Amino acid sequence: MKTQILFLLITLFCASSATAQTLDSLRVYPNPFRDSTTIYYSLEQDDTLTLKMFDRIGRTIHTFHESEFLTSGNYQLSLLGDSLKDDMYFINYQLSSGKRLAAKALKSITASNNFVHKTNDNFRVYPNPTNGLLNIAASNIQSVSVSDLKGRILKTYTTNKQNISLTDLPPGVYLITVVNGNGERQTVKVVRE
Repeated sequence: MKTQILFLLITLFCASSATAQTLDSLRVYPNPFRDSTTIYYSLEQDDTLTLKMFDRIGRTIHTFHESEFLTSGNYQLSLLGDSLKDDMYFINYQLSSGKRLAAKALKSITASNNFVHKTNDNFRVYPNPTNGLLNIAASNIQSVSVSDLKGRILKTYTTNKQNISLTDLPPGVYLITVVNGNGERQTVKVVRE
């Protein structure tokens, strides 16, 4: 009896894992990006896919798939940003079954392709979200910069500053970049409430 229950649980886990890996999805990472990014997408079942990139006024910038039949599974495409100007782009995913997904991709000269989402043990920015006052837990800070999501640098601190204020900035999402004495750069997204 125990063996049958264990087998049933393993079967259910494998079936649910396989389903979770092939749900219709669309993701761009890293985002924002400077030189290149990757578009990850998947199809839950075989279908005809149209996958295009548009600029902010709706002009088609690139067509990756135009009514192309794909089998179910996970896919990825590399997007080189050499010919793109710094701006917001939209990736549109449309299946013949009618399902649509969209993702934003921000190309910015100041973005780093080693964008950090999870910080290491020696680096932390808190609280996040913040009401405007941020603490930076890091060693040997050389500089701290605050940028908007378009990559414009709004503030720069060139001292070993462990507390910074965003109270003069409107609520929104900002990028905090910390450079240490070894030239290592770490960037985190911070929400200003």
